[in-house]
Amino acid sequence: MRAICQISQSQQLRFINRTYYSSTPSRLDTRLFNDLTFEDREYLPYWQKLEKTDDLFFQFRTSYSTFNINLVNKSTYAKTSLTATPIYNYELDDGTPIVVYNCDVTLTGLDGCYYVELELATGGLPEVTFWSEPFKVAEEWENTLLIKFGGNSTISDGFRWASTQYTIDRYQYLRIEARIIEGIPGTQKDTYDDSDIELTTLNANPIEIDTLDIKLIPYYLHEKINLALGHDEFWVNDLLYNIDEDFELTSFKQMLMRTGNIQLRRVDYENYNNYVDLEGTPLVLPTSYFLINDTDYMLINTTDKLQTNN
Repeated sequence: MRAICQISQSQQLRFINRTYYSSTPSRLDTRLFNDLTFEDREYLPYWQKLEKTDDLFFQFRTSYSTFNINLVNKSTYAKTSLTATPIYNYELDDGTPIVVYNCDVTLTGLDGCYYVELELATGGLPEVTFWSEPFKVAEEWENTLLIKFGGNSTISDGFRWASTQYTIDRYQYLRIEARIIEGIPGTQKDTYDDSDIELTTLNANPIEIDTLDIKLIPYYLHEKINLALGHDEFWVNDLLYNIDEDFELTSFKQMLMRTGNIQLRRVDYENYNNYVDLEGTPLVLPTSYFLINDTDYMLINTTDKLQTNN
């Protein structure tokens, strides 16, 4: 049986092969380990930022039948065991069985810096350990935007977004230091010249282009944003966006960091075919009584009737 473990890059945490990282074919994976320097953070002192109310989960597909997953506290190196749930399975052309697992990480009780350790150990296969990139959990991260993305009907990302293919039941989160700069609204129009050479509008679609102004982020987060923009839905602070052109951030190689702007087009801008339910606490009406005298009351509920004759 082949030794296989694939971890999609289209998710919050980037994983690296800690056992064989020096020979990992992906240049970015190798740089991720070397630049992050888990021990002293010498080159790139950056942690992915997560708040305690954020959602964090990851998936991996493997031919290994036995493995351990641990959440590692970066300060104390204490390990907390995590559980992975199989969500579907299939076979490769050569008969190798593959199972796709989903693992949820609860952030509510966490505070500080962590990373995830995946140890694969099955008889007859090599022992391999994967580490995730480090992340830092706090009650609140000021001056950050929450990016959510999901769905892969147009991109092959090796991820299962819901039990029903090509749907989304939860999103991946990415929190970065950035701001949204609101742009000037515009209009896309289809027109023609009639017989009197008068310009006539066939249809008009109001649009709005906003700017995602990104502060310094590591190069691998630039790659994540690029992958996120290829998915079915891309949200920034609960606003749905899309892009119709490429983008590139400015690179500062000596700092291994990048900054720049991305032009985002609002989705569902001036769309009155979609109805959004309003949220809030339901209104509770006070109990009504029929006054008999100063001390007695008559309660009328939904099943009783009070009839009066003229």
